[in-house]
Amino acid sequence: MKEYKIAKGWALFTYVAGSLMITLFSYLPIYGLLKSDDDMLLFFGIAAIPMIILMTIAIIDTAKSKLIITNTSIGKRSLFTNKDLPLSEVSGFRTDDKYTYIETKSHAHESIRFGRYFEKRQEIYEWLYSNFQDFNEVNIEKETQEILSNDEYGRTVEEREEKLGVAKNVALGFNILGGGVGAYTFFIADPYELSIILSIITPIMAILVMPFFKGLIRFNDAEDSAYPNMVIAIFFPSLGLLWRAFFDFNIYDYSNSWGAFLLLSLLLIGGAVAVVHKEIDLKTNKGIGTLAGIACTFIVYSWGTIITTNCIYDNSEPVSYQAEIIQKTKYTGKTTTYKFELTPWGDQIAPETVEVSEDFFDQMEAGNTVNVYYLKGYLDIPWVVVSE
Repeated sequence: MKEYKIAKGWALFTYVAGSLMITLFSYLPIYGLLKSDDDMLLFFGIAAIPMIILMTIAIIDTAKSKLIITNTSIGKRSLFTNKDLPLSEVSGFRTDDKYTYIETKSHAHESIRFGRYFEKRQEIYEWLYSNFQDFNEVNIEKETQEILSNDEYGRTVEEREEKLGVAKNVALGFNILGGGVGAYTFFIADPYELSIILSIITPIMAILVMPFFKGLIRFNDAEDSAYPNMVIAIFFPSLGLLWRAFFDFNIYDYSNSWGAFLLLSLLLIGGAVAVVHKEIDLKTNKGIGTLAGIACTFIVYSWGTIITTNCIYDNSEPVSYQAEIIQKTKYTGKTTTYKFELTPWGDQIAPETVEVSEDFFDQMEAGNTVNVYYLKGYLDIPWVVVSE
């Protein structure tokens, strides 16, 4: 019998991070109590309880989780799982980017799923490969044979093999381009307009190329597929656009954005579905997942495109106002943002919070006066720029 527990590094991280989170969320209600603020106490109390429970579960589950392999069975133990599967009932296994699934021959037994954080993972996979079918490889071989026997992709097997090779190279090229453009827009964006233009046109070019391969290039990036895909080419530039739209511009009023956003989203989702309709079978989880992925990707793309286009191509005459900084706040997390709360300006009747650059944030102090420039927006979505 062999036992495999969560890898020591990952377990240590869970124990330390979980303990720190429990300490933090245990202190928050006390902080509210010390401040004599009933609303703060209620809010932190409500927020703290589920987080403390969640972190406690994560720590206990990490300590208890293990795989047990014997000569006759494979089992999994965790806080909420106690499964044993006879080896004679195992039909094979498959993997995705998060889990490995050990499948059963019948419904009399439950399949076993485990993540990638177990110790001696290579040893586990060697045991699986030497004893059972890898359904990923089986499916890839099955789809490869489907491609090589499909007359749509050529008159002979050799022509189809060549077409598949070309499709893989084209998809690889676009994915490298899309990944590079997304990273460039996300991290550098200089020259700024060039990064936005590249992020807008790269996903569209990828979608326009796909029909020429008659379904050979797909949207779904499943690991067990023989079909090349262009997910990176489409999603990474879209994410870069969203990042820039969210962090680089202060939109004054979103009212005029919804119509353009919905129209562009529906057009792109409809167009993408028309292009990749062969891989969308709503009777299967894979088909539903593909449709959901298309929708999410082009919602992200559309919002980023609308906001960035509205602001960088705006040639309207700015209207200048002045406001005083009430307070400055630095927000830290996965990203760091810097914000000023400003006194009412123009036709405003209440203070407003705006995002600023780190340099500008460091230069100014509460009580300083800043200029607020109101712009109409290229797509009539008003936005503001704050400067000295």
